[in-house]
Amino acid sequence: MEIKKERSCFDDLEVGQVFETDEKVFPERSLILGILWEGDLQIHSDSQVMVTHPFGDKIVHGSSVTSMALGLLFKMEPIAGTRIELKEMSCSYVKPVYVEDVIKACFKITSKQKVTDNTGHLAFNFEIFKNDKDVVCDGVIVIAIKVKS
Repeated sequence: MEIKKERSCFDDLEVGQVFETDEKVFPERSLILGILWEGDLQIHSDSQVMVTHPFGDKIVHGSSVTSMALGLLFKMEPIAGTRIELKEMSCSYVKPVYVEDVIKACFKITSKQKVTDNTGHLAFNFEIFKNDKDVVCDGVIVIAIKVKS
């Protein structure tokens, strides 16, 4: 007999709960995402141009970094497999992420609000780290998630 695991929902998550993601390496191929999204062939991905820039080398687009961190969060238990919707996000990019850097993120639930009978909003503060030490991005996200019926 197969026992199905019940997916988490708004009611299962608490203010103050912290989620630390797994680590993820940014391979060189990850630069293509930023090039496609931004149309940016020079600033981030051209070694010859970037060697003269204060960053000194090719860097990963900030939007790729935050997308990767959110993907890592959404794959974590108890959130994995839960239907969610990103409602808001604001962030600051404070340091560059280079090709082959390793990132991980820490998300902390800061507030929780039932919006309808079926939906709740969770706000998270987050920090994204590279190479297990430097904060490269911090911010706030709000997600919508199902309330138990």
